[in-house]
This record gives sequence, structure tokens and C-alpha cells, in this order.
Amino acid sequence: MADLLHDVRRACRAFSTQRGFTVAAVLTVAIGIGASTAIFSVVNAVLLRPLPYPESDRIVRIRSERPGPAGQQMDVFVTDVLLQAWSAEGKTLEHVAAYTPNSYTVRSIDTVERIQGMRVSPSMFALLRTTPQLGRLFLPDEAAPGASPVVLLSDRLWRSRFGADPGVIGEALTLETRPHTIVGVLPADFYFPDRETLLWTPLNLTPPTLPGGGLAVMLVPALARIRPDVTVAQAEAEGAAIRRGVSQRIFEDPEAPTLRVQLVPLQEEMVAETRPALLMLFAGVMTVMLIAAVNLANLLLARGVTRARELAIRAAIGASRWRLLRQLLTESLVLSVAGGALGLLAAYWGRDLLLSVAPGDISRVAHASFDPIVLGFGVSLSLATGLVCGSVPAFHGGRADLRDGANVGASTSVGVGRLRATRVRAALASAEIAFAVVLVVAAGLLVRSFDQMTDMAPDMTQLVS
Repeated sequence: MADLLHDVRRACRAFSTQRGFTVAAVLTVAIGIGASTAIFSVVNAVLLRPLPYPESDRIVRIRSERPGPAGQQMDVFVTDVLLQAWSAEGKTLEHVAAYTPNSYTVRSIDTVERIQGMRVSPSMFALLRTTPQLGRLFLPDEAAPGASPVVLLSDRLWRSRFGADPGVIGEALTLETRPHTIVGVLPADFYFPDRETLLWTPLNLTPPTLPGGGLAVMLVPALARIRPDVTVAQAEAEGAAIRRGVSQRIFEDPEAPTLRVQLVPLQEEMVAETRPALLMLFAGVMTVMLIAAVNLANLLLARGVTRARELAIRAAIGASRWRLLRQLLTESLVLSVAGGALGLLAAYWGRDLLLSVAPGDISRVAHASFDPIVLGFGVSLSLATGLVCGSVPAFHGGRADLRDGANVGASTSVGVGRLRATRVRAALASAEIAFAVVLVVAAGLLVRSFDQMTDMAPDMTQLVS
């Protein structure tokens, strides 16, 4: 450890006398680390981080097959009759729940406010595995026709409208013109389907009987939680069988066709459209990182050539090859750590700017943050850059030869070591040009992908968070 600290101090003293080189090297690393870490924070939030619900990998979207102009098509809407039958007869699902967005006019004595809400099946909160911080959740009977109207509040609405009063349970909140009894307040970290939804009311899935004896079927988006010992294929097969039985009962057709029921993991569905563009963007910034790394290696190699005499003399007076390698690697790490720290700081400050230009319909993009995973990515990338970029000049410098070192700067001799360094630098420059060409092509594809994404109409039934 003492030797390492000595090498670090020696590197800092050397860089303090070469300010132009030091600034160029640190800024090169900072640009690569900053861009890569900022984009990785978005990739982590959108693609990698699990949904904010316990065992969210078992939450699925229910899709149903329907006849269409181009043949059978999968639809995100399912009938309330199928959901009720699957909930009552099925063995593969723990919970089935539907939801529909709704905007409410909230009235009080002196104010009228429009608030975004959601009508949900009472089983939705069991499906999402949440418990209230005050009061209780909906009871099954409260979604039945004629039940007394009740409402659940978000923590945000509870604090802004009721001043976090714990006695709010049992009070009335007028939605439209009808008083609703407040039965519970949900936790501060809970949201469904997004953070703009501030209250929830029960959704009645009992289909009313029409005058002629038929049923008024309602189409709703729905979620389900698969049991731990059940596969998606087993649940889909059960859903198709139940759906066929429902069709036979409703239409009294024993030959009713079997239409598929598809269960899509919720997180997979949320990122299906944005994953290609985000991965391409991440590949682009990693190409920038590679260009920065090649630049740093070139700078270190050029600096090593100018230090050939010093290294050769140190080797002549007894410095081992490992000692020279360690010193050169330490100098590379000092530069990469300094550049990484500056890059992380720039990425943290630039996060708001990045989010402000991101398309608003990308799921969970607003949750991009510098959590331990993102910070660990930035630190690891910084250390890896120092080790990899420093290995080439360190290997070259560690082979210092006194005769080559004595020829450094002489007009009559280039020296074998200097010629070798020139060739390595030429190879690095070629790699840098290749990476730059790849980056230009990727940038063009990325712009085209984002242009296509922004032309798409957002799916309002998709769970975004």
C-alpha cells in the first residue's frame, strides 16, 4: 500500500508539471464516462430495473385474440365476462384485475379541481402486493352495483388536500357531484399506473342484463399475477379453454372456435417499443467511450515515447520491469479516476437536460437516477479504462532499453522502441477512425428510430410508470 501511495504521489507531481497533457487526458475520459453513465442511468431505469411491485416478474398483461381485417389479431382489451370466469374457475392465476383511467372533478366548499384517477378492480391492490398506510383497501362488495361509493387516496393527494391528517379516514370526498367515503391512503412510494394518478375508485365488472335477456359486455385492459408453480404456457392454455367455454355459454354455440389468450410479462410489454432505440443509443455512447479510450491510450503512448530516456535510466540503475509497469499503470489510473469523477459529476448535473429532451411516452424514463448500480457502472468503467488504456503504453515503457533511451531525441537514430511506439499509435489511430465511422452510422440509425417512435400514437391502455 505504501508503494502504491508513493506511485500515486509521483504521478500527481508529474502531471502537475504537464498541465496541457493532463487537461486533455482528463477531459477525454470525462466525456466518455459522462455520456456513457448518463445514458446507462436511463437504460437502467427503463430496461433493467424491476417494476416497483413485489415479485413483479409474475405480473402479466392479458391479451385476447380477435378476428380482424388481416386475420386473427391480439388485442389488449378483454371482456369482463372472461375475467370473471377466469377469476372464479381458473387455477393458474392468483389474482385477475381490470382498470380504466378516469378523470374526476373534485369539489369542496371553495374549490373545484380536476384530478387524474383510476377505476380498478378491488383485487388490483392484492395483485400489486401493496398495503395502505392508513385505513384499508377496497372490499369485493364495494365494486358491486348499488354499493356505497368509496375512494382510496394517494399519499400526495392526502398531504396536499388534507394536510396529512390521520383522521381523514371516513370523511367524504365529492367526486363530480357524488360524495365518496375515504377508506384508505396508500403508501408514499406506491403509484399505479403512473405518479399522476392520485385517487382510485372501485370498478364494477358485473355485466348488466339487457332488456332482451342478453349481456352488455365491457372491454377493459387487465392484468394478472401468475402462481409461482405455473408457467405462462399453462396459464395461456387455461385461459383459452375458459374463454371457449364462456363463448359457448353466451352464444349457445357448441362449435365456438378456440381463440388464443396471451400473457405478456408487464415489464417486457412496457419496454417493447423503446428497447431497440435505447440499446442503439447506449451502443452509440459506448462507441464514444471506445474512441475516448483509444485517444487516452494514444496520449499515454506519445507521453511514454518522450519519457523513454527516463525509463531507460531507471531500468539501468536497477528498477525492475514490474516496477516500471506499475508506475505507468498507476499514472493511467490516476488520469482515468480523475476523468471518471469529472464525468460522473457532469452526468449527474446533465441528467435533467437529458430527461427534458427524452420522448415523454418512454416508460419510467423519469425514474432515471444515480443509484448504486449506475454509480458502480461509472466507477467500474473508469477503472477499466485506466487499466486497459494504460496497459499498452505500460507494456511498451516496461520494455525500456538503455540504448534505445539514449537515442531518444537524436536526429541520427529513431530507436527500435520509438519505431514500435509509432506503429502502435498508427494502429490506435486506425481503430479510432473505425469507431468514429461506426458511431456516425449508428447515429443516423438512431435518429431514424426516434423519428419513427415519435410518429407513433401512444397506447393509453399501456401501464407506464
